[in-house]
Amino acid sequence: MEMESEGDGSMSMVMVGQMLNYFHFTTGDVLFFKEWVTSSPGLVAGACIGLIVLGITERCVGVCKTSMDVWWNSRAQELQAKKLEQTYSETPLKASKMALMRAAPPFVPSHDIMRGVFHVVQAGLGFLIMLAVMTFNVGFILSLLLGIGIGEVAFGRYARTVAH
Repeated sequence: MEMESEGDGSMSMVMVGQMLNYFHFTTGDVLFFKEWVTSSPGLVAGACIGLIVLGITERCVGVCKTSMDVWWNSRAQELQAKKLEQTYSETPLKASKMALMRAAPPFVPSHDIMRGVFHVVQAGLGFLIMLAVMTFNVGFILSLLLGIGIGEVAFGRYARTVAH
């Protein structure tokens, strides 16, 4: 809220960035920062374009993380099998069977640290999506859904191919 001085000396309250707690299509929503007020239709359109990009980016990061998880897991299993083969060099068949029996891949710092970074980025994007939805602006919500849908169409097939 801002206070404005009237010409007759009285003060009036002006609502700037007031959050409405119901679905609406109006302008005036604050998006992420108090300075980011969508006070005109042009700013709302710009915010919607940005939210479409945010949705696409979230799906891209999610698919990259899934793809990398598959690669990291197979690479960690290979490293474990090599380690076991060196330990049990007289019976390599036994070593490969033991590597396959392992429930979880071993800790590999270069893999697991990057997995954590991917997860933090994906969670951060998810939080931004949640905050945009919490404005209850239907234009923002539809833009996010459109972006997530476009991202899934563009990148989703990659996650399906590496998972099988």
